[in-house]
Amino acid sequence: MKDVTTQFASPRWTTEGRRALVPTFAIVAYAAAAMLAACGGGDAGPNGPSTYKDPVGTYAVQTVNSKAVPTAVYSAPDYTYELMSSTATLTSDGKYVNAFMWRQTLPGAVSFVADTERGTWTLNGSAVQFTNALDATAIDRADWLNTGKLTFVEPHFGGGSDTLVYAITK
Repeated sequence: MKDVTTQFASPRWTTEGRRALVPTFAIVAYAAAAMLAACGGGDAGPNGPSTYKDPVGTYAVQTVNSKAVPTAVYSAPDYTYELMSSTATLTSDGKYVNAFMWRQTLPGAVSFVADTERGTWTLNGSAVQFTNALDATAIDRADWLNTGKLTFVEPHFGGGSDTLVYAITK
């Protein structure tokens, strides 16, 4: 029987080799840090994130209760109601349109429900008030951040609430 021996070359780290690597490592580290600083995050420009003077624009729902859409807003063993998408458009003349797409699932049946709401909006500090055009008593409210976010907290009829966060898409 013949013995087979495999020998692997191992790198030899000498003091001179380590000294030669230090400047190279430093250059790579500085370059990486510069790239990270230049890239930043999200929609931030050279002066930081974009800011807006008012909430005028088109927004898309991003999360419901910190979960990305589509997500269930109600779920029971034999029934599920999910928000698939929603866009809200606020115009400079104080009007809004909010369009929703819902999916309703029952045993053996899935249906989609489109819903649209219209009305007027006003800004008071960082609060946006929405008044439904079909029912002036149907008033909704959202917190507005000048970085392009609207946050709605919608109460449930049976208690509890859902938090919906919209982000500007302009």
